[in-house]
Amino acid sequence: MSNDTKTAKEFDVTQALVDLEGDAVTLVNGRVQKYEATIARPEFAELDLAPLTLRSSFVTALLQAERDISAEEGLSRHMLAQKIYKQDKVSLTAEQIVLLKKLMPKAYNTPLLLGQVIDILDPAAKEKIS
Repeated sequence: MSNDTKTAKEFDVTQALVDLEGDAVTLVNGRVQKYEATIARPEFAELDLAPLTLRSSFVTALLQAERDISAEEGLSRHMLAQKIYKQDKVSLTAEQIVLLKKLMPKAYNTPLLLGQVIDILDPAAKEKIS
C-alpha cells in the first residue's frame, strides 16, 4: 500500500456550504446569497442556480486560470477536478488536500466560504490559529 493511500481522507463532496445560520448558500454575481431566498426572487428565475457544494468549490479552485502553470500541473489539476466532479464521495491524499488548501483562497476570498472549506479539509487547522 502506498503512503498516499494510507493518508487518504474521504469527503462527501455533495455537502452544501452554508451561512452562519446553517442555510445553504449560492453565488450570484460573485456574492454569497442564501440559496432558498435567492431562487424565490423573480429576478433570478432565469438563472440556473444551485447550492454551493464542496464539489463545486473544489472544481472551481482546481480549474481557475493561473499564470505560469506547467502542462503537467494543469493536467494533474484537470484529472483531479474530473474525479471530484464524477463522484459523490472522493478520497483525497494529503498532497491533494494541501493543493486544495493552497488554491481555495485564489478562488474564494470570502472567509465564510474559505473558512468552512478549510475546516472540512483540515479540521486541525483551527488549533493552529487559536
